[in-house]
Amino acid sequence: MTNKLPIGIVIDDPGLCAIIVDKGRLYGQERGFSEAGPMDEEAYFWANWLCGNEESEPTLECIGSLAFTVNASMAIAVTGPAVKVVINGEECSSWKTHAVVPADKVVISADCPTAKMYVALGGKWLLKHVMGSVCTVMREGIGGLHGNGKPLVTGDTIPIRVGSIESKEVPAWLIPAYDSMKPIDVIPGYQVEEFLPLARRRFFSADYKVTSDINRMGYRLQGPAVSSKISNMRSEGINFGAIQFPSDGQPIIMLRDRQTLGGYPKIGCVAPYDIPRLVQTPVDGVVCFQERAADDARTNWLLARSKRVRYLTESL
Repeated sequence: MTNKLPIGIVIDDPGLCAIIVDKGRLYGQERGFSEAGPMDEEAYFWANWLCGNEESEPTLECIGSLAFTVNASMAIAVTGPAVKVVINGEECSSWKTHAVVPADKVVISADCPTAKMYVALGGKWLLKHVMGSVCTVMREGIGGLHGNGKPLVTGDTIPIRVGSIESKEVPAWLIPAYDSMKPIDVIPGYQVEEFLPLARRRFFSADYKVTSDINRMGYRLQGPAVSSKISNMRSEGINFGAIQFPSDGQPIIMLRDRQTLGGYPKIGCVAPYDIPRLVQTPVDGVVCFQERAADDARTNWLLARSKRVRYLTESL
């Protein structure tokens, strides 16, 4: 499929898992498609910005490590928590633009084995869209390099029409602080009153461990069990970041590749600006939560976005 197209990079080692993501299928949920998209939207955004790409351009989302050979002169950038970038044996900075040329060897890794790393390539990715997106969804078998939802494997080639190269660097004050010790904001949902006051206090005062049962659909946590007054309910739409409680009382936080409908009671949603901290918390890491009014959460989100917009405007 890609032999007749300009090849940007060749995958030498995909690590634990490497997939292609973009902004996601924003208008397909009514037809049963997952929203998809990047787990860490901040890291995804800045990787594309560093390469001069449109905000919705695909990137690679990698876990563990990734090694590839460059096949064209282009810009690349790598973002994520505590990411190590090595080009031709020389360690380079993450969150920064790098100009590479054909035959360059790039290896990336992270201190945390479950960290999500994002690799952007400067230019236009030449991939087939499904429902307006090239995002890989393994559960649905759609998207990705070959349109079948499969992760990348050794020998895969990424077709790209390269763009211009401009050296950039994300300032330290705009790089997300991946601090799992700070409470994660939760916006109460309409079912919050179905959780007794004692259950709500238990959830918002306890520590929860991130289990190994995590993926792009959702994160299962382990800690004090929480129950609600709802014994059964009809399936309903599930928002990104929704915190639902099955019969065992252990929370599941629904993420990018979640199913479109579910029937478990939900105490609320993780505030969008705290999703990156949650998904970058390692297995066996501890998280805690605090209730945040919707208006306050919106204010926090707007303040964070205004900092970004102000910097981007001033850097033009």
